[in-house]
Amino acid sequence: MGAAGYVLGVDGGQSATLCLIATLDGLVVATGRGRGLDHLTRPGGLERLELALTEAVHEALQAGGLSSPVFEAAYLGLTAGVGAAEAILRRLVTVRLVTAESDAVCALAGGTGGLPGVVLLAGTGAVAYGETRRGERAWKGGWGYLLGDQGSGWWLGLQALQFAARCEDGAESESPLLLAVLTRFGAASMREVAATLYTGELDRSLVADLAPTVLEWAARGDSQALRIVEEGANHLARLVVATARALPFGKDERRVVGQGGVLKPGGPLWTAVERRLHAELPDFSLAAPRLPPGAGAVLLALRQLGIAPDERILGNLGAAAQASGGLWAKPRPVRGSLPR
Repeated sequence: MGAAGYVLGVDGGQSATLCLIATLDGLVVATGRGRGLDHLTRPGGLERLELALTEAVHEALQAGGLSSPVFEAAYLGLTAGVGAAEAILRRLVTVRLVTAESDAVCALAGGTGGLPGVVLLAGTGAVAYGETRRGERAWKGGWGYLLGDQGSGWWLGLQALQFAARCEDGAESESPLLLAVLTRFGAASMREVAATLYTGELDRSLVADLAPTVLEWAARGDSQALRIVEEGANHLARLVVATARALPFGKDERRVVGQGGVLKPGGPLWTAVERRLHAELPDFSLAAPRLPPGAGAVLLALRQLGIAPDERILGNLGAAAQASGGLWAKPRPVRGSLPR
């Protein structure tokens, strides 16, 4: 049996929103999923945030058979809408303590199991976040798709689209990546893809869905895909280096964890980032995350209650993450063709 009382953790990104309900010793009793988030300044951004939280929280409550629980604490790790999220959550559930912050914070907490260090979070977007044992913090990146996100899933997909367009113009040597892009969208030509892109029907998540295709062809040794991945790794490594140098990390705090849908241990992007970090930050080591960001949100909810993670809590969260079969990674829906 778990300790009396419940906490709620939310990991909300551009691809999906995950809600976890756990006891005070880290036993996960229910999970729920909702749609992804968008910047509040975009049309419908606030409504999308409310829908995402409502879907994820209600699904978790139903899955756990909880009608009207009182939560001791909640932590919301969000890629957008931090300022509005607490009020929305308090309309959905009764909760004593609430903190809403960047999703990078829970990515670090999950990745290190609550220890200090740096997290490189590369999903649809890209950001690096660091925190020392004394609570000093630094963020680098996270500027969104117009000003940043280089090396992210969005950026990798956009580079593939731009290469495919140049290839169709004859400005690039043909590569299997061109056919892979057209096949992914079920299109006969890049003109067809472009027409959909500029009408606004081809949203950012659909562009980011191209990232696995780029990584797959890079792993096969395609020169164009490798070029995109190497450039993306340069951008991501710079974020980590800047974050690490912005904070006074002690010797036992010099760790980097990688999180996010495009940054898989042993994959081509991971390997390229690891190589650059070894050259520029030899005192830091890049490691696979101990827990996913959703589990980090639970750890941070517990932290609000003065509960530090011990091996029992970490073990309970780890067992639940493993039993989820990868669902805590918030995969995007697979789309195989252009909107019609």
